[in-house]
Amino acid sequence: MDLRGGHIGDEGSRYLATALKGNSTISLLNLSDNGIGDMGSKLIFKAMEFNLSITHLNVSWNRITTEGFKILSKILGGNSTLIHLNLSGNEMGYDSISVIAAALQINSTLKHLNMSCNLIKSEGSGYVSQLIERNSALTSLNISYNQIGCKGSKLISKSLEKNSTLTYLNLSNNQFGEEVSVSLSKSLALNHSLTELDLSWNKIYRNGLESLLKAFEVNSSLIHLDFSNNPIPDQRYNSSFNFKQNVRKIINWPRSHHFFIEKTKGRIEEILLVTNLYHLPKDLKILLMNHILSKFLRNGLI
Repeated sequence: MDLRGGHIGDEGSRYLATALKGNSTISLLNLSDNGIGDMGSKLIFKAMEFNLSITHLNVSWNRITTEGFKILSKILGGNSTLIHLNLSGNEMGYDSISVIAAALQINSTLKHLNMSCNLIKSEGSGYVSQLIERNSALTSLNISYNQIGCKGSKLISKSLEKNSTLTYLNLSNNQFGEEVSVSLSKSLALNHSLTELDLSWNKIYRNGLESLLKAFEVNSSLIHLDFSNNPIPDQRYNSSFNFKQNVRKIINWPRSHHFFIEKTKGRIEEILLVTNLYHLPKDLKILLMNHILSKFLRNGLI
């Protein structure tokens, strides 16, 4: 059910909460940008205790603070069916992060969490790092635009050493630089689950990039590392890294299929149609595709 931008507010949330209690068919609920505050969110979250069908919940860009998130944390800490949760653009702050992170340390169902644009800052980053260390279900975490800074980002970097489930982490636009890059590179050398890491729009300079490139060489799971819009003056580093990244995509095909541009995806699908006609074994198909993609790379087609 897509109700985004519907001006529901706290008053309209009463009617929605009543409807949710008796519904067992809705799996997706999008309530973003509805002016819902703590009063309305508490009603909706309490209703979800009786609703076991919702797997995707989006309450981004509302006015929910600690009081509302305390109720949500009870759901997350209990028998929740939620798989996707978007909390972006609310008013979480230090106290809200603490209750959500505590609940997610024992949650075993949520796979994708977006907490971007929530002013987590350095003060709340310790709770995020605990969440990363102790949660064993999350595969995707977006904490971009949170003013986490150097101290907080180093804590989060360190927590990656103990995590074995996250495959996607977005740390973009968090006001950190060289020091964090060095710390992060050490953690990446020990992490074997991340396949995609977004570090764009920070303050990574040449030394930080060199540390990350070394970590990329050691880390065999990382396929896509985004450090765009950082103050790196030498384009040779970008070109060199882009080449290495494309080689990594080829090696990891078909797991890396979604990282290729649409034109290349189309070429891959055409080749697969032909190989399927001849009923080629999977291993042979992968070897053939790796060889063809390598030729694409040499000819600048990736």
